[in-house]
Amino acid sequence: MFGGRIPKTKESDDKDDEAITLAYDKLIKLISGGTVKLSELFYKEDYKELEKNSVCVKNADFDDTLEILTGQIDGLHLSLLTRVKAMYDWSLLVDILHDHTMISESKVEIYDKHKKELEELKYFVRTYLSKADYNEIFRVAGDKANYASYVYNRQNVIDKKVDSNFSHNDASHDRKSQEAFCKFFKPYLVKIESEVKDEDKERLAELKKKCEDSVIL
Repeated sequence: MFGGRIPKTKESDDKDDEAITLAYDKLIKLISGGTVKLSELFYKEDYKELEKNSVCVKNADFDDTLEILTGQIDGLHLSLLTRVKAMYDWSLLVDILHDHTMISESKVEIYDKHKKELEELKYFVRTYLSKADYNEIFRVAGDKANYASYVYNRQNVIDKKVDSNFSHNDASHDRKSQEAFCKFFKPYLVKIESEVKDEDKERLAELKKKCEDSVIL
């Protein structure tokens, strides 16, 4: 990654003139997907004048940024950015795969988990809440962070006022996050807790914990 040489900091007394000089804290931030300024990463004042001084490897246009920077920054610096991008992409792949060796296996596991937890949610809603609550959680599409908004589910959506662009990521019908859905569902859990039977308490406690940690579905 560093051209076969150990990188040095600005304060280092290393006499290797060909070794790359960089700020380690900025490098760690870049590898983690943060935005850094090249002028600060490489201690290069002239980089402040670059068209693209600020870079972030998780941005969709990062490859375009590298193309713009080609010929404008030191070749070793450009090579480092390319390798950091590869490291970041690799970390995303590892996260997707979990303990599997193929993406398809991991996707099946994610799908099965989602299906199982959705069935559990629907069980408690159908058993302890009203039909209106069920529709509000799973079928009414709109601005609330319910299940339909969370997964972009237009199947069986009953709100006729929602336009055909509901599944598009626009200002009025944007996809809701997992955390937002869990926050939306918590008040319903409170209602269920007051009615839950003894035989369902342990299952509900597990569901509530997942909801509190924003890891459900």
